[in-house]
Amino acid sequence: MGLFKRIINKFRKDGSKNTDAELCDYASALAKGNELYDKDKFEESLPELLKAEELGCNDSNLFYRISWIYNNHYEDYKNALKYADKCILADPNWEWGYNQKGCALFSMKNYEEALNNFLKAEELGLTYSDLFYRISWIYDTQYKDYEKALKYANKCIFFNNDFECGYYQKGCVLYSTKKNEEALKNFLKAEELGLTESDLFEKISWIYNNHYEDYENALKYADKCILAD
Repeated sequence: MGLFKRIINKFRKDGSKNTDAELCDYASALAKGNELYDKDKFEESLPELLKAEELGCNDSNLFYRISWIYNNHYEDYKNALKYADKCILADPNWEWGYNQKGCALFSMKNYEEALNNFLKAEELGLTYSDLFYRISWIYDTQYKDYEKALKYANKCIFFNNDFECGYYQKGCVLYSTKKNEEALKNFLKAEELGLTESDLFEKISWIYNNHYEDYENALKYADKCILAD
């Protein structure tokens, strides 16, 4: 059975009063929008996804994708939040909806509400390294709760031990608590995995200069910091 027929049958079963032609239009827009989204053609995908909504789609995954495009491609955080809320309303038990709402709020610098949604996503079973990175960052920079920040940095690394930002975040927590030797190990691991942020190199340079008095490496990473900025 083809995609259009499956969608039509589903909507008939759900009590839809749309005509077959209207449902075919909906199925076409949804299929095209999803295909373009999967190819990272977000500017072309968004109008098709919005058309699917207009034609009656009330699917959590649709709203998630619309929210993601607004948040990450257009930096339109107001609409990103609007569609994240629609995603949660469509499926209150889907962990990715809360993660997406948290990301929109994080982008808006509403860290308290972002944290609440990230923790809800975790409660519902999401084990995603970027989720744990953001939770750790909030605990570290906004609440100065270094115990929880370290806990979530470790979770971030556990679920993806090749994620450079996880080691960087763990290093930042250790750096904040003056555990410079452990911080340096994590910063160097982050660099090894490909991170080239000026803030990373600045912190490495500081540790070599002030903790180890290794001025050669301190200068090396200060130069890297300048080049990266």
